[in-house]
Amino acid sequence: MRVHVKCFTALIKDNECHYNDARPFQMKIGDTVSDLIRCLDLPTEQIKLIFNNGRHGDTKTVLQESDRVAFAAATFDM
Repeated sequence: MRVHVKCFTALIKDNECHYNDARPFQMKIGDTVSDLIRCLDLPTEQIKLIFNNGRHGDTKTVLQESDRVAFAAATFDM
């Protein structure tokens, strides 16, 4: 199944997870937000906000086809 991912602040990864456009990402049925974080190799300890389809989510949220997931850290590293 395909989900769409955006990253904000210190979690931005060029050409992989960015805030400009949601990147489609292929996941397996039954995968959770935690599985997505691992697949993207995001630093879990820096994630402060998770949104799934515009609503607050968490790492245990089970992903569904066409979900729109966004991650943000508390600060932006320059």
